[in-house]
Amino acid sequence: DGAAPAEVASLAREMAGSILAAIRANPWDAVNYSRLLLALHLESVLRPEAPELSSEASVGPIAAGVARTIVFLAPPSTLAHRAMGGYLLGTGDKDGAAAEYRQALALDPSLVPEVARHVLDSVPDRLWVDRVIPGTAPAQLRYGMFMEETGEIARAEIAYSASLKAEPTAAADLRLHGLYLSTCRAGEAQQVAARALAGTEIPDPAERAELQYALSRSSLRTGDGGRAVEALEAAVQGAPRRVFYAHRLASLLANDRPCEAIERWVAILDAYRGAADMPEMRAEIYLGLARAYEKEGRTLEALREYQHVLVDRPDDSSVLGRITLLMRGDQ
Repeated sequence: DGAAPAEVASLAREMAGSILAAIRANPWDAVNYSRLLLALHLESVLRPEAPELSSEASVGPIAAGVARTIVFLAPPSTLAHRAMGGYLLGTGDKDGAAAEYRQALALDPSLVPEVARHVLDSVPDRLWVDRVIPGTAPAQLRYGMFMEETGEIARAEIAYSASLKAEPTAAADLRLHGLYLSTCRAGEAQQVAARALAGTEIPDPAERAELQYALSRSSLRTGDGGRAVEALEAAVQGAPRRVFYAHRLASLLANDRPCEAIERWVAILDAYRGAADMPEMRAEIYLGLARAYEKEGRTLEALREYQHVLVDRPDDSSVLGRITLLMRGDQ
């Protein structure tokens, strides 16, 4: 409408800023990239110092450069690499796209599931998707979690192993341990936990305790009860979730040594009264005590502990049923 080129260029810059905000909110919306391309093209052609450019001749090169421009407009550059990866994938340059996605994911591994889903939708080839994920420990760990969630157990195992090869971490060890347990490979799970605990120093007491608990679970599955008890004993020492681990240990002992389990549960209630995880574990501890007392034939004590459970679980039908049976004298 007769507006000067400089004014149009200024409006185009404002438009680019608005579109960029939309891209931040939804990086996968290809329409927004097209709009940004147009806005940047108008701004570059119409600003006073710009050389004359034919629209037909310049659209291709500018499209290829849009993502690079975003780097300067909106750091961090993960956005630019993702945009460039999408553009190159659209042009059929799978190698170039993979390289761009790898750079984005190396900068922000938390994007692995999102990028993997998007790429799989565009190129349903899991072997090619593997090339998109960088070999860093955090990226491979996230990729393993994504593969496990989608049922690709073998690929998840490969990714977890790659993560551990790049950098041993308790998080990857725990994921691999859990994968082995869920696929009935308790022996391999036990080896993973034992190796992790015997390897490099684990400065985080919570992570070390989680590995000890993992070792106890896999040891139980392999029939190594003694090692399971030892691992849980170690987990209790100084762990933030000490009530949980102490309860698990008492539960383990209750099968064959109910008297010792009772002593441990009573000690837990006394020693960890103010522990952070006591409120969420209290009902479970009273329930364990009640069952152990029942096993020992101590009906009054069992009834007392079942009543304690009802304080936190007033509608627990199984507990109410046990109370009814004990009060009637039925076992």
